Amino acid sequence: MAVASLTEQELREMVAPVVEGLGFRLVELGLHRSHSGSKVHVVIYRGEGVGVDDCAALSRNLKPRLELEAGLGEVGLEVSSPGLERVLKDPLEYEIFRGRGMRLWLRDAADWLDGINEGIADGAVDFASGGRRLSIRLEEIVKAKLDAS
Repeated sequence: MAVASLTEQELREMVAPVVEGLGFRLVELGLHRSHSGSKVHVVIYRGEGVGVDDCAALSRNLKPRLELEAGLGEVGLEVSSPGLERVLKDPLEYEIFRGRGMRLWLRDAADWLDGINEGIADGAVDFASGGRRLSIRLEEIVKAKLDAS
């Protein structure tokens, strides 16, 4: 399979089993093509944390698979953790980061709403804040990020 024809879904189907086989969740995946070659960016998460050695181990396992199955040849591969204050980019991340402290900026809000993400169901985020359990529709959330404090 040539890199020009590789779709994001095909890339995900190659990467996800390797990520999950090493005990991580796939948070984000990107493929950037340029005249100088291709670069794959992978963001992984595990509840007990992701270290440099974890990223290196995944890279060692993943790179040969990308080069063989995708026919990418030499590919730039970047593996990282989500970071302490990651801005959520996909609704699936609410499930990945269930149980984590989070900050939400809601439409018409004057300040951040701090609390614990309790997951997502039916287009609404379950959120514990200030002793209350809230159900917040995704449309009301302008920005959501992990809380490092």
